[in-house]
Amino acid sequence: MFSKKLSKPKIPASRLAKLQNSHQDTSPNIPPTTSNVPVEQNKDDFPDCINEEIIRKRMEMSIRTYKTSIHKPWPKIPKGQSKLFFECTLFLYSVLALFLQYLNIYKTLWWLPKSYWHYSMKLHLVNPYLLSCVGLILGARVTKCFWETVSQTLEIAGNYFPKYQTFFVTFVEYFILKFPMMTLITSSFFFSFVKIYKDYPISKVMYFLQPIILFIIIFRNEIFVKIKQFYLCFAELKRFDYTMTHLIKNLKNFFLNFFKDPYYLDVEYVQHFCGANPYYAKGEFQYLSMDLSLRIRHALFVGISTAYLAILIPCIFTPVKSVTGNPIYMHLDYMWIFELFIIVAFTSFSLYIAFLIPIHYLDLFHKNAVHLGCFEKLPENEYRAKVQKWEPYYEYKANTIVEHNGVQYLAIPHELVNSCVAEPGNISHYLCYKLNADPVFIPNILIFYQAFLIAFQFWMLCLTIDWQHIVTLVLLMFANFLLLAKFFKDRVVLGRIHNPTFEDIKLISELKNELSMTLMREKQKIMDSNKIVELITMPVEILLENKTKVVGNVFSIDPETFNFIITIFKNENEIESIEFIPKMTIVEFKVLNKDQMLEYPKACFKDKEFISKIFEQFLPNEVNTKNYCEEDVLKRQKSLLEFLEIKKIQQVKIESETQAILIAKNFRINPPYEINDIVCSMPHILKRMKVVLQPFYESY
Repeated sequence: MFSKKLSKPKIPASRLAKLQNSHQDTSPNIPPTTSNVPVEQNKDDFPDCINEEIIRKRMEMSIRTYKTSIHKPWPKIPKGQSKLFFECTLFLYSVLALFLQYLNIYKTLWWLPKSYWHYSMKLHLVNPYLLSCVGLILGARVTKCFWETVSQTLEIAGNYFPKYQTFFVTFVEYFILKFPMMTLITSSFFFSFVKIYKDYPISKVMYFLQPIILFIIIFRNEIFVKIKQFYLCFAELKRFDYTMTHLIKNLKNFFLNFFKDPYYLDVEYVQHFCGANPYYAKGEFQYLSMDLSLRIRHALFVGISTAYLAILIPCIFTPVKSVTGNPIYMHLDYMWIFELFIIVAFTSFSLYIAFLIPIHYLDLFHKNAVHLGCFEKLPENEYRAKVQKWEPYYEYKANTIVEHNGVQYLAIPHELVNSCVAEPGNISHYLCYKLNADPVFIPNILIFYQAFLIAFQFWMLCLTIDWQHIVTLVLLMFANFLLLAKFFKDRVVLGRIHNPTFEDIKLISELKNELSMTLMREKQKIMDSNKIVELITMPVEILLENKTKVVGNVFSIDPETFNFIITIFKNENEIESIEFIPKMTIVEFKVLNKDQMLEYPKACFKDKEFISKIFEQFLPNEVNTKNYCEEDVLKRQKSLLEFLEIKKIQQVKIESETQAILIAKNFRINPPYEINDIVCSMPHILKRMKVVLQPFYESY
């Protein structure tokens, strides 16, 4: 179903989810208990412990996989924003909503001609402790994300330190970053909360528990799992071989994983397995639907809690007394508060949906829906000749009629697969196909949803006459416009991937051709680079763009630009000229054999030893006159030869008389092998070779 990419091994989705669940489960292994009560096996469950009959049927079912994927190839799309950046963005939006709510509550009539207010807000009525407490709660996710980012970063950085220096990394992580940060945040929160507890009645302070109650309601299943894991840590005490060491170890693992987020499928590292096995398709849908449910519940909790803390809490904790002790009554527009709560809650929900459900995730659902298909319920009391009994182990072709639980269904597969493996009457399978068969259906819904929010705010903007309402709506609409642009971009990308236009197909074809040509050039360049050295001193004939020919022996070739330097001889003892020939002017070149050289008896020669001796006359034979220890020179020579071998520089040899290192006949490094001892007759090669050898001299 899914498989890991890059450095991670390829793992099916079922195996991936089981590994994640086993990683979360900190309870020890419990021996299975026998029971005579039959347990009904859910047909949608991916294979776990099943009877022999099901195993036999699974062995008989078709296990074919597609040789080539039936889906559109997924291009390389840049990775979206990081979790820390997203949490900071949501925190800024929630702080903006909090500020605008305070502006609506504590507004003044500063704009009137005879107003005695010189500021737009009655700042003396704002409780700074309440503001601090709410701000710290809204930033709790940012703090948690920053904590995780620091742990991951320093864990990676610790791999580059020796073992005896890992204590330093731990010291920086906890005593310089984490401990001071948590001390500052927790002390500020408790100090502010105590002040609120003293200034307001307990009935109002209890409103801070509402997000906790909402969290328990939404994530009750995950909380029950945590409670069960904690109970199992002590349940093993009944075993005679269970010691306190096991208990401490289990409790340690439990508390280490207690505050971790529920695991999501990592969209960046999993991919769809394109196969026709019914259990693969239904198992993939099972884990995708579980993961989607977790993501939507998370987004729902964040949206409601953000709106509750930023919009409702400031209205609940309004001042009841002035500085002098006189009672104060705050007039609040409850209809406006309700509308603002709806806007902030839905926008925060949209922000989290945009982050938790990227287009990679929508593409996984589309690919799964293609294999899943669906069954349409047929009208009753109609006679049909061919009706099959539905089996969960087989796939059904288009227009096949099956009977399941006394009801007849018609198989409706996707056009790419022409087979259906869903369960008839399963509303989850049916909705998955209807919503994801068209890859742009969900993005269209998100676009209309965001457009409705913008239209709703614009309608409110047209009806309002208060300046603070206008400022609030204008600022909050920016987030909705950005989300609309993001969803529209996702819709365009998915549409062009799955339904490309003629221009897109032409562009893709051109890009593929360009990529293949680039790969061929790189491959040819690597092959040519290996043959460059072999061409030196060889007789060649080069045809130029101006239809002229240059015949001579190769003196040198630039390994990057493939520019030639050709030596043309008058006779065996005299050189007529040395020609520099850029590659862009070369139409064709060929190495001359003995028969072809008869046409140019004096222009070039075949004898490599003879040509090499002539070329060596161009190499400077200067030797460094500094006094060096012979042992140090030999050591430097050995290190330099090892460096050249690592760099895969070929045709390296040591001259017996001067002990100079020769490279490809026309490049030499004289003793004592310093950077100034590098000599070559061609400045461009000398400069390039010095760059190659620079790391050696810097590290030596």
